[in-house]
Amino acid sequence: MKCGWGVQRFLEDQGERWFVLISVLIGLLAVINPQVVQSQSLPILTPTTPKAVRYLNQGLQEAQRGNTERAIESFQEAVTLDKNLAPAHYNLGLALREEGNLQAAAEAFYQALSVDPTLAVAYANLGAALLEGNNLKQAETYLDRALEIAPELGIAHYNLGLVQKEKGKLDRAINHFRNARKYRPQAPEVPYHLGLIYLEKQELKLAKNAFSDAIDIDPTHSQAHYGLGKIWFQEKNAPQALKAFEKASKYNPDFASAYYAIGVILFQQEKFTEAKTNLQQAQRLYEEQKQEKWAIYAKQLIERL
Repeated sequence: MKCGWGVQRFLEDQGERWFVLISVLIGLLAVINPQVVQSQSLPILTPTTPKAVRYLNQGLQEAQRGNTERAIESFQEAVTLDKNLAPAHYNLGLALREEGNLQAAAEAFYQALSVDPTLAVAYANLGAALLEGNNLKQAETYLDRALEIAPELGIAHYNLGLVQKEKGKLDRAINHFRNARKYRPQAPEVPYHLGLIYLEKQELKLAKNAFSDAIDIDPTHSQAHYGLGKIWFQEKNAPQALKAFEKASKYNPDFASAYYAIGVILFQQEKFTEAKTNLQQAQRLYEEQKQEKWAIYAKQLIERL
């Protein structure tokens, strides 16, 4: 989605990262209130359980500080000491996903579910990991299971929305995103992806509203600004489009497409020096990001200046 979580469209750029962000949010919830997850674990105690729990809490603290590698080490110690500590398996899966180790993350989520088959967030994150690996069928199965257990689990609705979007079932995707927004209204990626779908369907007013909602939640959401820019550009409102693209590049200095769009508008306005600067930046970033086709487009436009 990363989101990797699947094939990304040019418009989305790095929008799929929400899977990881939401996973981290769930992990941080456990920091504040570990028993939320632990209360669903089987009541099995071993002589090593107290020490295992200490490693679990240590791992949660490291995750909160952004020390993912240390968090993984602590969670691994916890599950070694107590294989029945479902929260340790679960949080190990989150940390491994953050590192991009999808296979190991999926295995950790499996282990959490073998201990506690009712742990809905483990099904949801297992589905997310499978989605990142572009395994849509299995991802959908586990995400459906998560919603059977917890119908109001926003992350499951969000990920199912992404699954349906990848499958081209846009109306189903919209329904899941709407539910995700209902249950997780603080997540800007939900209205952002709604905006992408509405844009694909050429429902520009709805798309504009959705991107604006994402920006209301997170004013620095570069992809949402970029989406608004595309709509303004399509509506031939170059000044508004330019402002939106400039905000996109401001909040994400590595956003090659934003620089390219700025360059195109400035080219049309015959501001050739500024256009060249932005197009050169776009070309450089496209090359660094291995987007050769778009690097060529930028180069060709530069040659016309």
